[in-house]
Amino acid sequence: MTQITHLMYPTIRTILLACLICFTTIAAAQNTQDVLVIEEEAEAPANIKFLGKIKVGDGGFKINCGYERVIDEAKEKVIKKGGNILKITKLKEPSVLGSTCYRVWGEAYYTDSLESLMGAIMQDKVTPMLISDTAKYALLYIYRPHSSVGGLLNYWLHVNDEEVCRVRNYSSCVVKIEKEGPVKLWGTIETRAEKELDIRFGKVYFIRCEIGMGVWVGRPVITIQHPNKGYYEYSLISNH
Repeated sequence: MTQITHLMYPTIRTILLACLICFTTIAAAQNTQDVLVIEEEAEAPANIKFLGKIKVGDGGFKINCGYERVIDEAKEKVIKKGGNILKITKLKEPSVLGSTCYRVWGEAYYTDSLESLMGAIMQDKVTPMLISDTAKYALLYIYRPHSSVGGLLNYWLHVNDEEVCRVRNYSSCVVKIEKEGPVKLWGTIETRAEKELDIRFGKVYFIRCEIGMGVWVGRPVITIQHPNKGYYEYSLISNH
């Protein structure tokens, strides 16, 4: 059985804005997985070519317009412009009184040295601060940003069959995992959503939990963030 221990919230130190840059692969952009995303709070690196502005709005009839899908749409627009970098300049979250979709404004850039740029920027600066590489456990940093969509809805995040954290609007918790191996992270409201994660000792994992639009009430949205980006997002909640 997975052994789970809840921990006290750590004191989160300020991190460099460079940690807000996330990526998936290090190749010239051929599909959305190859586009570097620079978050709203970070500055774009120097010596990259500006290709133009992009926008992904609502349109009034969208259904699939969660964060990941909207970012993918923005990446597609970057690729059409011949770019491989998306710089987010403005991100709006869903709201009850406004749009129920994420909306993003940004800029498309191109660089022919994407691999070296990513290598310099994307070194994991967070894990060594939070855990020893000889630790015989791993840490899950679980958090849910504030949102007016489904704000009153809560759900349990599970690790396999264990309930580990009650996911409430604008909340966070830390969970200690003392068994290595693949697990399923999942939650249920009107439908079940899950992510697979391979737990390794001496590692930290940032799990962003949200609620997306459902047929009647809503559905869980679970995203595993890069440690640099997750650390920043988690700190905004845990330091509140």
